[in-house]
Amino acid sequence: MEVTVSLDEKEYKKKPDKLEYTKLSKRIAQNPITINIEELADIVGNKGKTFSPAIFSEGNRRTENFEQMQLFALDFDDGISFEEIRSRAEEYNLPISFAYETLSSTREHPRFRVVFINDVLITDKRAAEIMINMLHQIFKKADKNCRDVTRLFLGGKKLFFKGDGKCINIILLMDNYQRYIFETTPKKYVEKLDEFAKKHDISVIESCLQIFRMDMANNIGGFSDNDIYIYGSDTENSPTKVRYTIHTPYQSNVRRLGQKQEPVRIESGTLEERCRLYRDFNIEPHISHQERFLLMLNLIHISGGRKQFLDTLRKKIIAVKSGSFT
Repeated sequence: MEVTVSLDEKEYKKKPDKLEYTKLSKRIAQNPITINIEELADIVGNKGKTFSPAIFSEGNRRTENFEQMQLFALDFDDGISFEEIRSRAEEYNLPISFAYETLSSTREHPRFRVVFINDVLITDKRAAEIMINMLHQIFKKADKNCRDVTRLFLGGKKLFFKGDGKCINIILLMDNYQRYIFETTPKKYVEKLDEFAKKHDISVIESCLQIFRMDMANNIGGFSDNDIYIYGSDTENSPTKVRYTIHTPYQSNVRRLGQKQEPVRIESGTLEERCRLYRDFNIEPHISHQERFLLMLNLIHISGGRKQFLDTLRKKIIAVKSGSFT
């Protein structure tokens, strides 16, 4: 798979000093290049070449000159191991494209960078910023200084992980971001989701962010792996390409979860009989993210409901990955 990035020509064996870094910062946006992801991983991870995931107009690495990006990079230098990060990425179905030791890494203080690849170029800066912030929410230990679309990343001294070519996308990331905040802070789920939505001006309905993948007729659903799409807002008109649409402005009609509300007890078997959505969740390999989170936010008020939901979800994910789900 090919990607387009801003790539510096110079190889570094150690971190450049302040003067050299300033020169690097000014010249990198003047060298956009389309390159195979495996080749990029090698020359960045092993040969120390610097890259910026974004492409900029007029060769100027500034936010207002953002044109497009496809890669997302996270830095880890706070004592967490790569295996911990890899495990979390697998748990939340976010495949890592490649990972490498950074130039400042030592045996005593290992530091590394992981890179994710999106399935298409993102031409909407706001969509890129939303995805960056979702990744940082899921990977709390990532360096918070790496959340800007203009960020450049120095190369490394050892490429130690290469993925299988799988990509992320905004729907996959949104789904797992919502799952993450529910699993980690269930009683504050609505509050945290609203806070994120307000910050990024995203509409929220039934406790779900209103981001969708649209087909060429502006309908939701009916997609294949070969669909072509772009990112945009719901005001853009794209009759020939499938797109993702982010619904704005921010508004929320959700009911706050009452923290003092006692869980309801329901006899075993009763829920399956009375709730069709719960039956579908147990039977179908995939129901929409909105349906899942609507179900989840109701099950939290049933004794054992949250655990039952998450246990079922994990079993289904494992079954789908292994191909045993029929």
